Amino acid sequence: MIEFQNVSKLYGDKEALSNLNLQIENGEIMGLIGHNGAGKSTTIKSLVSIISPSSGRILVDGQELSENRLAIKRKIGYV
Repeated sequence: MIEFQNVSKLYGDKEALSNLNLQIENGEIMGLIGHNGAGKSTTIKSLVSIISPSSGRILVDGQELSENRLAIKRKIGYV
């Protein structure tokens, strides 16, 4: 399971994500849809550790991304 708990990301004074709460169950397929600047890329880049959130937590299979980055990165592919 992938879980975003109150995840926010700021770029200077621009808020790209604002308290995102999202839960994706194992085997579930989902898509991110939105206009330019809605935070789609920021959400994915946060999940695959390209960027770090300004606040909040990201969990993968119950493990916090900020504490288990390498083990979690082995479970996720990004193209």
